[in-house]
Amino acid sequence: MRNDLHMRNDYCPYFMPNGSMETILMDNVHRQPYISVAPFFDLKSSIHSAGARDFASLANLNCGVGIESTERSAIWELTEIKEPSECHTLVLPDKSLAGRVAGLIYSHSGDLILGLTHNATHKLWRWPSDQHWTGKENATVLPQIFQPSSGIVTTNEINAHPKNALPCFALTKTDSYLFSLSGGEISQFILKTLEAMGTIMLPPSPIATYLAILPRNNDILAIGFEDCSIKIYYLRTNKVKARLEGHQKRITFLAFSEKLNVLVSSGADGQICVWSTNGWERQANIFVQTAIQQFPDPPIVNHFEFHKDQTQLLAVHERQIDIYAAPKLEHLKKLVLQESNHPITHATYSCDGQSIYASFKDGSVGVYVSSTLGLRCLINLAAYTQPDPRFILLLLRLIHLNPTNLPWDSLSGRVHVLEPLESVGEWGIPPPPEDGNGHSMPLNVAAQQATDPAEVAALNKMIDYWNLKGSLNLTIDPCTQNATWASENANPRVACDCTGNTCHITHLKIYALDISGELPGDLFMLKELMDLNLGQNVLSGPIPAEIGQLSKMQYLSLGINNLTGPVPPELGNLTKLLSLSFSSNNFFGPLPKDLGNLTSLQQLYIDSSGVSGLIPQELANLKSLQTLWASDNLFTGKVPEFFGTLTELKNLRLEGTLLQGPIPNSFGALTKLEDLRIGDLGGEDSSLDFLENQTLLSILVLRNCRLSGQIPERLGIFSKLQQLDLSFNKLTGQIPTSFQNFDSLEYLYLGSNNLSGALPANIIGPKLIALDVSFNPLSGNLPIDFAKAGLTVNDVGTSINANSLQDKKAFGMLHCLQGSTRCSNKVPDTSFSIKCGGTTQTSASGIIFDDDTEILGAASLYTSSDYQWAVSNAGNFISNPNGPQYIVQTDSQITETLESELYKTARISPSSLRYYGLGLKNGKYSVELHFAEIAMDDSHSWKGLGRRLFDVYIQGERVLQDFNIRNEAGGSKRALVKTFEANVTNTIMDVHFFWAGKGTCCIPFQGTYGPLVSAIHVSQVSADTGSSSKSDKKRVGRLVGIAVGCVAGLVIISSMFYLWWKKEASGHMQIHTESPKKGLFQ
Repeated sequence: MRNDLHMRNDYCPYFMPNGSMETILMDNVHRQPYISVAPFFDLKSSIHSAGARDFASLANLNCGVGIESTERSAIWELTEIKEPSECHTLVLPDKSLAGRVAGLIYSHSGDLILGLTHNATHKLWRWPSDQHWTGKENATVLPQIFQPSSGIVTTNEINAHPKNALPCFALTKTDSYLFSLSGGEISQFILKTLEAMGTIMLPPSPIATYLAILPRNNDILAIGFEDCSIKIYYLRTNKVKARLEGHQKRITFLAFSEKLNVLVSSGADGQICVWSTNGWERQANIFVQTAIQQFPDPPIVNHFEFHKDQTQLLAVHERQIDIYAAPKLEHLKKLVLQESNHPITHATYSCDGQSIYASFKDGSVGVYVSSTLGLRCLINLAAYTQPDPRFILLLLRLIHLNPTNLPWDSLSGRVHVLEPLESVGEWGIPPPPEDGNGHSMPLNVAAQQATDPAEVAALNKMIDYWNLKGSLNLTIDPCTQNATWASENANPRVACDCTGNTCHITHLKIYALDISGELPGDLFMLKELMDLNLGQNVLSGPIPAEIGQLSKMQYLSLGINNLTGPVPPELGNLTKLLSLSFSSNNFFGPLPKDLGNLTSLQQLYIDSSGVSGLIPQELANLKSLQTLWASDNLFTGKVPEFFGTLTELKNLRLEGTLLQGPIPNSFGALTKLEDLRIGDLGGEDSSLDFLENQTLLSILVLRNCRLSGQIPERLGIFSKLQQLDLSFNKLTGQIPTSFQNFDSLEYLYLGSNNLSGALPANIIGPKLIALDVSFNPLSGNLPIDFAKAGLTVNDVGTSINANSLQDKKAFGMLHCLQGSTRCSNKVPDTSFSIKCGGTTQTSASGIIFDDDTEILGAASLYTSSDYQWAVSNAGNFISNPNGPQYIVQTDSQITETLESELYKTARISPSSLRYYGLGLKNGKYSVELHFAEIAMDDSHSWKGLGRRLFDVYIQGERVLQDFNIRNEAGGSKRALVKTFEANVTNTIMDVHFFWAGKGTCCIPFQGTYGPLVSAIHVSQVSADTGSSSKSDKKRVGRLVGIAVGCVAGLVIISSMFYLWWKKEASGHMQIHTESPKKGLFQ
C-alpha cells in the first residue's frame, strides 16, 4: 500500500461495493491547487472545485511536446467540462468559514472528512450514516460539520515565522489519532472528537516543515525541518531514533511506502531521496532535471506519491510532472508544460492508477491517462462557480473505488464537490478498441473466426468448476478480439491464436485467485495451450498423466499449490517447455528421469516441492538450463558432478537438502553464473578451489557447506559481487587482502569460521552495508571507517581490540563467549527477559520483559542499556519486496494465551539470530522460548501454504531441529512456549536461532523464511554446585592429586581426540562445557 501527503492508504479498498470520490480543494493563500481521493461507499464520481481556466491553453498540453514516454496508447477524445449543467455539484456546509482550507483528508473508514485551514484550524465533516451507506449520489447527500462538545475551535500552534511550513496532518491506520502541524509544535488529537491529547515539543528553531507517520507502526513519525534534516521520532519513548541528513535545503515533502519499507523525501534543493525504514540509510537519490531553461533552478517538488502498486513514483513541480520507477528512482516519463500554460500546483493518481489529476494555478483541472500522460478531460472553473481568478485549486489524494470524484475549496473557505453525470459516468470519452496494429476500429466491426467449440465447452466447465464467473463471465466467444480478458495483464486471462480458420486457446492464466479442487480433465482438452499459469492457488490432488497431451506447452506454472502424489513422468513429453515450475507443493518420491527429455528447458523451479532421493543423471541433458531452484527438498547422495556440464546456468539454488559434499570441481565450468546459493551440506569437506572464472557472480552464498582451507585471493577479482556469504564453515587463515578491492560488495558474511589475523585495513568498501566476522579468532583493530553511516558490523566472539569499539563494557562481557578467560561478575544476575521486537511489557505473573525495538541491520550487535543481555543478527532477506525488515508485528489477537500482547511482535532473521544473557551467576537455568507465527497465516488461501522451519541451539546444543511454529502450535497466531534447561559456567547464556535452508522461501512474498521468536525468559533454577569452600577444595585436592598426575597424559590425549571428533560444519559454539572455549571455532 502507498501513502500520500496525508499518509492515506492508496489502495482502492476491495470490500467497497461501488466506489466513492476523488476530491479537489481550493486554497487562496498560497495559490496552490491540491488533489486527493477518499473512501466513500456507494457513491458516484465526484469533484470538489473552485477556479476557472482557458480551455485552449490547457488543451495544448496534449500536443505531445515535452512528453517523454515509450508507451503507446489509444487517444481519448478530449472532453471539456465548462457548464454547471455538465456535472453535479455540492457545497459542504460550514457556518464559520474561518480560514481557507489548506488540505483535506478522508478517514480510512470513509465516514469523515477532515480539513486543515491556513490559520491552523481543523474542520470535520461527518456523513449521515443512514445515507452514506445507501449508495445515494454524493452531490445530493450533505455531510454535517462537527464541532467539539466544548465549543472550542481545535487549532494548532503556529510558529512566529511559518512561511516554510506547509500545514499538514497524518492519520494513524485505525483512524484513532490525528497528528497535525502548522509550523509550530506537532499536535495530537483524538480524531472523531477532535479532543487534544498533547503536543510533541519541538525547539523554536529550526522550524518543522513537514511530517509523515509510518503506516506499519503508528509510533514512528518522520519530521522534516528547515535546516535540511529529517528526524525519526519514536512516540512511545519520546525519543529521536535517527537523524537523516542528505538534503541541502529545507524539507518540502515526506511520504512512507509500507510495501517497499522506504521513506521518500524532497527538499527545496530539488533533490528526492529514498531512505530505508529499517536501518534509515539512504538507498537512492536524484536531483530533478528541468526541461525548460526558464524553469527555476533547482525545481522544487511540491508533491509526490506512489502508484497504487508502488512500482512508480509521481513527482510534481510547477512546470512538469515526472514519473520514476520506485524505489531506485529511474526516470520513466515526463510531462512538460509550455510557457503559455498556467503552473501546476498539484497532481495525483486516481485510486485505480489509470489516471492522473493535475490542478493549475487558475483553478482548473486536467485529467490525464497515466500510461501516456495524454490529456483526456478538462474541468473548467465555470462548471461549478462563476469564473474568478482569485479561486485556486487544491488537489488532495484520498482513497475510494470510483476514480473520478474530486473536492475543492474556494476563496470563501467553502468546499465544493463535483461528479460527472450518470449518463457519462467518467471524465472524458474513452478511445475505441484497436485492430491489433495500433489503428482504431469502428464499433461495428465484422465478426471474426469462432473458437473451437470443444475448447469453449471445456473452458466454460472449468469456469464453473473453479467458480470464476464473477471474474470471467464468457457471454461472447472467448477469442473475441480485444476482449478484456485477453490483455497480457488480465487475470484471469484467456488468449488465443486465430491465424487459421478456427481460433484456439493458447494462453490460460488463473493466478493467485485461490481456486481449489483437483486439476479437471477438461483442462487437457485445450490441446493448443502454450502457456498455462495456475500458480499461487490451493489446487490439490495429483497432476494427471494427461498433462503429457499438452505437447505444445512452452510455459507451465503450477507452483505454490497443494498438489500431491509423485511428479508424473508424462511431463517429459512436453519437449517444447522453456519454463517449468511446480515448487512449493507436497509431492513425494523422486524426480522422474523423463525430465531429462526437456532439452529446451531454460527455467526449472522445484524448490520446496517435496521430492526426494537421488537427482537423476538424465538431467545432464538440460544443456539450455539457465535457472534451477532446487532448495528445501529431501535430495540424497552427493552434489551431482554433472551440474558442472550445465554451462548455461546463471542462477542455481541448492540449500536445505540432505545432499552430501564436496562441491565438485566441475562447477568451475559454470562461468555464466550470476547467483549461486549452496548450503547445509553434510559428508565430506568442500573447498573453494572451483571458484576461478565465475566473475559474473553478484550473489555467492556457500553457507554451512563444510568449507575448509583458506579463502583464495582470486575472489577479489569477482568485481560484480554484491553479496558474499561464507559463514558457518571451517575456513582458516587470514581474510584475503584482495577483499579490499570490492567496489560493488554490499554484504560480507564470514562469521563462525576459524579465520585469524587482523581485518584488512580497507575491507570496508564504498558500498558495504553489512560486515559479519563474528566467532572467529580475529585480532587487531576494526578498520578506521567501521563507523561510517549506513554500515553495520558484527564482531562478537572475536579478539578484536575493544579500544576501537564505542561500548567497551559490553564488548568485555561478550568476550566471555570465547572462553579464553574465566569470567565473573561482582553482582551477578540470575534472570533476564526480553520482548523480542517489541516494547517493555509486564506479564500477569509480574515478569518484566525488556524493550527490544532497536532497529538491527544486516550484521548487527545491540546490548541492552543495563547490560543484562545482547542480541546479534546476521543475514539479509535477498529480494524481499519489503526491504530489510527484522521485526514483524500483527494487530490480530493471539490465542492459547492470556498474554496476547507478548506475541504481537517478533524478531525475525534470514540466517542467524542470537540472544545472549550477560553477567549471569553460574548454575542451572530454565529457558522459556515464546513463539507465535504471525507472518504466515493458515487461511484457506495460497498465502497459507508457507512453511517456516529453523533450528534452535542453547549453549551450543541443538534443542530444536526443523522447528515449525505453526504446526506445533496448531495454527497461526497461536501462542507456544518451549522450555529447556541449560547450564551457565562462564556468566554467559547463548540462545541461537538458526536457519538451515529449509522451509518455503516466498510465501506470501519473496524472502519469507528464517527463525522467528516472540519473547525469551531465562531464570536460574539452581546455583553452581561447583562453588564449594576452599577447605573442601584443598581436601579433595590432597585425595586425588596423585591420581590426577598419573592420568594427566591420558586426559590430554583423550581431550585432543574429543575436540577432533566434535568438529561439525555448523560452527556452533559449545559454552556449557567445563572449558567454555571448547568447540568455539569448529
